[in-house]
Amino acid sequence: MSKIIQQIITFLFLILALMTSAQTNNTPDFAYPKQVADNAQKNITTSLNTGNGKALVKSLVEYSIAQSLIDADNLPETIERIEEIAAKEKDPCIKAILNILLLDIYDGIYNYNRWKYDKRDNPLLPLPKDYNTWDGNQFKHKILELCDSALSNPASLQASSLREYASIITHNSLTFQFYPTLYDFIARHIIEKT
Repeated sequence: MSKIIQQIITFLFLILALMTSAQTNNTPDFAYPKQVADNAQKNITTSLNTGNGKALVKSLVEYSIAQSLIDADNLPETIERIEEIAAKEKDPCIKAILNILLLDIYDGIYNYNRWKYDKRDNPLLPLPKDYNTWDGNQFKHKILELCDSALSNPASLQASSLREYASIITHNSLTFQFYPTLYDFIARHIIEKT
């Protein structure tokens, strides 16, 4: 279980590093994860109150990393927090990005112990709250559900320039040329994951 958490932490660090590449002077000091978690929690609250979706995504990633560094068993609580916020999010673009974040977390958990999960044979639904008890088909179902949710509002995603989200996505000089809209970017990400 701790190796799964280590991979998830590594993945979240990668996301954070890529998100903050354009804002290098605002990178939190993860040598003090409790302080980072507290600051991120305050920023999450502020972002929710002000409707700043990009700051919300950045703060959720920071919070997730910090919580995992404090205690590897915090991952389920972190997933629940992201799911709760994604369910309430009104901006379809931010909601899609949060669903992709969740997709990546669940995909990482599944792929790390794929052999263990694929040995199990559980009923597909209802999904137990504890993902540690899921089988491979339940993970695949959850991942596909998140894919569908991420692309559930294609008009809004197609109307949103990917450049608007440059501060919270991984990009290089060609990204905006090949993926001009948020829809293009998310669809490509989903294709790579499924």
